[in-house]
Amino acid sequence: MLKFSLAALLIPFLLQSCSSGAYQNFFNKKDLTGSSASNMQYWSVEDSAIVGKASEEVPRNQFLWSSVKVKDFYLSIDVHLDSSDRNAGIISTTEDINGEKEGYIALQIHSGPAQTVGYRIKELIHAPEIKLAGKNEKELNTILRNPLCPLRDRRQLI
Repeated sequence: MLKFSLAALLIPFLLQSCSSGAYQNFFNKKDLTGSSASNMQYWSVEDSAIVGKASEEVPRNQFLWSSVKVKDFYLSIDVHLDSSDRNAGIISTTEDINGEKEGYIALQIHSGPAQTVGYRIKELIHAPEIKLAGKNEKELNTILRNPLCPLRDRRQLI
């Protein structure tokens, strides 16, 4: 059994109609309301987690799409796989709307042998405050624009 945490999936997306803070309607922990898939037979909710389960070989990747439009978000999910030789996925789509990137999030069961994957959504926050090593977003951008080791001579690259 393999378990890992995918924390801080920070991608440029955000819920359009929501003020800063947690997404209230992303996943209600009871059922799959607001989600869609080409084949819902793979998806369910168990113990407040979204579960993708296939008892036979999966012919092609299966996706469970959220209907919540997002941009500029922080996503933290615990992913539980039933075997160490399986693969799980979390994807997001992007579309450029008047210079703003926005899209949708999907959970995935990969094609291949029978498998079970659990996705426990811990946190989805839009417009998160960006801080790293005690620096705010402006300070981080300034640091990232400057080289760590300024080159005095191009020959230093060789």
